[in-house]
Amino acid sequence: GAYAKANYNLSINQFEQRTALQTVERLLNGPLPIILITCALLLAIDVVLKDRLHPSVLKGFPLTDWKKLLSKMFVAYIGSLALFLPLIVGFVIIGVRSGFGHFQLPSPVFTNISEWQQVGSFDMMTLGTFLAQSLALILMWFLVVIALVILCSVLFRHEMVNLAVGTLLIFGERFYLSRNVGYFWDIEKVPTSYIQVGKIVSKQHIFFLESESLDYILGLQLLAISFAIVLIITLLIAKNKRFMLIK
Repeated sequence: GAYAKANYNLSINQFEQRTALQTVERLLNGPLPIILITCALLLAIDVVLKDRLHPSVLKGFPLTDWKKLLSKMFVAYIGSLALFLPLIVGFVIIGVRSGFGHFQLPSPVFTNISEWQQVGSFDMMTLGTFLAQSLALILMWFLVVIALVILCSVLFRHEMVNLAVGTLLIFGERFYLSRNVGYFWDIEKVPTSYIQVGKIVSKQHIFFLESESLDYILGLQLLAISFAIVLIITLLIAKNKRFMLIK
């Protein structure tokens, strides 16, 4: 029905979902977001701690410790954005072979029906909306993971602690992930519930976990608040006169 209303050219590859944009959609509904966020964690894991190998060089910069931490957070974030470069290369290759698709292509989104003994149904959003919302969540996850790693670097000063805390954040959902768990617990208030980005944007998690409040906007808000809290704690510690980034 959505294809029948299309005001753009259609092709067999679009119907068979072989185009580059539709391939990205499938990957976002799968493990791609977790892979990207895990890679961001690995890139940032020693961004602060490796300076212990060259303390005299770091002390030579005319910056306060909190400014150094912000600079490192910015550098780690830019490095995380570079993770998209291989995806762009693959996107172009698929686009040349099977077409790039169209941002107005339909993308299914779950529509929850709360009435007793009624089932949910699927509506349509545009593919461009799905991709934009998914990208926004992934970029916000990058900020949260990098900020948490830097805070752990300040507090514990050990790479394995950074790895353990970051891994717990990324895969923490696995500890409570089960069908209909949202009916018993307010899992929508836990940031780790939004790690499967594509399923949050398409609201497939609402169907699986039965939590009507588990949506894209709330996920962005929770992640933004988490990032702000972690950043404020880090800056408060760094501005303490007894704090030394390099001991």
